[in-house]
Amino acid sequence: MEDDADALPQALEQFTEGARAQVSGRSVDALLLAALADLTTRAEQAILHNRYDREGGLAVERRARRLAAWAGSSAGGARERCSRLTQAAALLALEAPGQAPHALLPTPRLAAPLAKDILARRTDFKMEDIKRVKL
Repeated sequence: MEDDADALPQALEQFTEGARAQVSGRSVDALLLAALADLTTRAEQAILHNRYDREGGLAVERRARRLAAWAGSSAGGARERCSRLTQAAALLALEAPGQAPHALLPTPRLAAPLAKDILARRTDFKMEDIKRVKL
């Protein structure tokens, strides 16, 4: 599972190294930001089409954080592009729905209805508990 979590950042790193040898740094950064925006949008959509248990939520969070860490070290402003995805993944990794407000700190990037929809993706969370969460 750990190798799986590293696969995308490693592939992006290889792509980046090859691109930097061929084109200007600014062009590579712009390309990376566009690719990262597309990747994070697709990942957010995939999160909303699947259901997760605690272990699955932790795996999603691990992958999202590794992608964000890679993005932060590779292109300026890229880490911020991952903030919505990392907050969505953090919601999936919670032990209880009541911890959701803390997962969205320091600045919530997800609207409250979307955050609750993500919490509802967890098979072990009860809808009554999710509805009581104040976001």
